[in-house]
Amino acid sequence: MAPPAINRNRAGTPTKPFVLKLSALIASLAVLRAASLARRRARTPDGGRGACVVSYGGYEGSVRPRRPDTLDDACLVESPWMRVARHAVRLPGGKGVVDDWLWIDYHDRINALVEAPQDAPADEGEARASPSSRTSGERFLILSQEKYALDGPSLAVVGGIVEPGEDATDAARREVREELSVSCEDWKAMGKFRTDVTRGMGWVGYLES
Repeated sequence: MAPPAINRNRAGTPTKPFVLKLSALIASLAVLRAASLARRRARTPDGGRGACVVSYGGYEGSVRPRRPDTLDDACLVESPWMRVARHAVRLPGGKGVVDDWLWIDYHDRINALVEAPQDAPADEGEARASPSSRTSGERFLILSQEKYALDGPSLAVVGGIVEPGEDATDAARREVREELSVSCEDWKAMGKFRTDVTRGMGWVGYLES
């Protein structure tokens, strides 16, 4: 049996083979990638939010503040209604960087549940009073409407976007006035949720009057 081969340098001295673990290589590449993105962000006055590649008009809604793990924020397309960006995100524990994460900034919205007056008809055109499941005497106003993403008419509570300069209560009061021709002064916040917890899409708040 032939003896094992020994690596030798030009001077004839045995050399040890160089072994680099894959995990160490990935970690090194992640560090280099993060440094490159940090330099790019430092060159951009707004912290990486430069002009969009495609613009159909400037986005006018809320934008989530940059997080420490967001290394880059490159806008791909925007309109007055939304902004779609490509984020570079540092993974927890230094496990690398995802540099193609799509993020959507969208106007915050509200849904408003409005209790119907006692003398409201059960069905009045687009607005109708619907019985509550909580008590037999409680009814709420809902709308019959058509939306682009649905195949036909649907029933819904009043909803809409929060305009710049408004808070959720202001938006609910305005939308109810526009949609139902009803004025409501007393509102109770019922909480809010993120439309998509991984992609953004703004917040939706629920209010009751």
